[in-house]
Amino acid sequence: MPTIAQAQRAVSSMGDEAALRGELLGTLGDLREQLNTLIEMADRKLAAMRVADAQALHALAAEEGRLVREHYETDRRRRACVARLAQQLPVAGARPRTLTEVAGLVPEPDASRIRSHCEGLRRVAEMLQRKNRIVFRVARDLHTHIGAVVADVAMAQQEPAGYGPAGRELRRTRQLLVDAVG
Repeated sequence: MPTIAQAQRAVSSMGDEAALRGELLGTLGDLREQLNTLIEMADRKLAAMRVADAQALHALAAEEGRLVREHYETDRRRRACVARLAQQLPVAGARPRTLTEVAGLVPEPDASRIRSHCEGLRRVAEMLQRKNRIVFRVARDLHTHIGAVVADVAMAQQEPAGYGPAGRELRRTRQLLVDAVG
């Protein structure tokens, strides 16, 4: 027969477990909110690229860096919460290590809530990935275009200087009146 102290520890541990499940659900909600904010930022980056607003892009990059650091901290809290919750669960054999494994061991309705949050996080993370790929492609294409424009401008500053070996045209930088006078 368990002692009173053992019974109190068991009740306390069940309360701790419920508190940890609540903390985990809150943390998962925070992660999802942060990912949604990053998606909105990707949309704002695309809008800033459309109008070539360099100041907005710099501001967004700084804000994004802050939010990504915050997201990593929240994810660290999630991992710690999962580890603590796994220690609280009465499990025979190896302790669960993943959120899905933990969700399979907690009572309903929290198990369904955890699974729902996981699926929602997965969908939002995939959407963020797609948006970031689009931003990357637009930035890469814009960089390529600007490089080509700069090369064309540089070629406009050159003039033919005759022919070199193998019949190739030689070019030299055009001498301007300002260059000659100094």
